[in-house]
Amino acid sequence: EEFSFGHKTGVDFPGESKGILNSLPWKKHLLANVSFGHGVTTTPLQMAAAYAAIANKGVWNTPHFYQKSKGESRRVLSQTQAAQLLLMLNSVTGTAGTVTKAKIPGFPVAGKTGTAQKVRHDGKGYIKGAYISSFAGFVPAHDPKYVIYIAVDNPKKSYYGSQVAAPVFSKMASFAMRRSGLAPILISEKNLLKTDEKSFVQNRAVEKLKKNHELIAKKRSLVPNLKGLTLREVQRLAQRSDLEVKIEGRGVVAKTSPPQGYPIPKDQPVNVFLQMSQ
Repeated sequence: EEFSFGHKTGVDFPGESKGILNSLPWKKHLLANVSFGHGVTTTPLQMAAAYAAIANKGVWNTPHFYQKSKGESRRVLSQTQAAQLLLMLNSVTGTAGTVTKAKIPGFPVAGKTGTAQKVRHDGKGYIKGAYISSFAGFVPAHDPKYVIYIAVDNPKKSYYGSQVAAPVFSKMASFAMRRSGLAPILISEKNLLKTDEKSFVQNRAVEKLKKNHELIAKKRSLVPNLKGLTLREVQRLAQRSDLEVKIEGRGVVAKTSPPQGYPIPKDQPVNVFLQMSQ
């Protein structure tokens, strides 16, 4: 939950090592601390890139400054994991969330705060009363275009990320969305447009949202891509989507009948054939 800009523990983010699991020797108390962000060192760019991987459906892209630059790109999360994280991060800024100050008019926001104690230069504990307050997020949450990371070093009054960094994120994200020209998708009395010209843009946004919902509904009625999934992963997916499946074999999914992309048969299960990987 909360990320500390603390002492190095041998953990690097994707793109800088062969992976987190290859660089552990953490002690037991550090394994507990890391669950809420203490004992891990990151740079702002690494944090932004990590959130970009979530926004990019689990695919990590090496950060670069020019659009035509070619960096490393590889999957670090499954699409399902990335989608689950996105929903969690979106709920943080929702009506019942803890960071409503990160919201912007017209667009859903996904993100998370950080309220980290600053580490002493000698690595022995933390500096009393010194914090780094942050908020990392992306917008629009349903179709991310911008990832923004805000960090405030040693704020003077409140030090919670939700009070210090989230409002700055809101202002920057609002500016980015206005400049992009994207039509808002969250319609309310506050952001309802009045003129005929603007109403046309508003109506076009509503139609686009309806089409997106229709597309999602259509995709749900087609056989999903199950190839390479384990039996447990297939069962979890089937439970979440009310998909009836008939399993044959052992190992991982080799094929399905009907194949991926075909309509799911009515009142009949999708046959899933597993085989041991080579």
